Amino acid sequence: MSIFKNFLIALDQALNTLIRIDGEWGLPDETLSARAYRLRKVAPQYEIWIDRIFFWNDAHCEASYRSELLRKHLPGEYRSGIRGQRSGINTDRF
Repeated sequence: MSIFKNFLIALDQALNTLIRIDGEWGLPDETLSARAYRLRKVAPQYEIWIDRIFFWNDAHCEASYRSELLRKHLPGEYRSGIRGQRSGINTDRF
């Protein structure tokens, strides 16, 4: 991933923490798009607007949400523990 794309994602996540939707503040490791899809039943206008902004990317918010679920933004070492798989990392020292 390019440094520019990393910066935009970091900015997106930072802005997400400052926006309150349906009484909850955003999570620091969630993008606005993923959150808009997650909260689409209580606040559908956010998903609609964000999907319009990213008109070239079909179902942008849903894709962002699914990417978050699969932890695609994380390095491979962090993703290896998904779905009950063991990462082989000794976490006793943490």
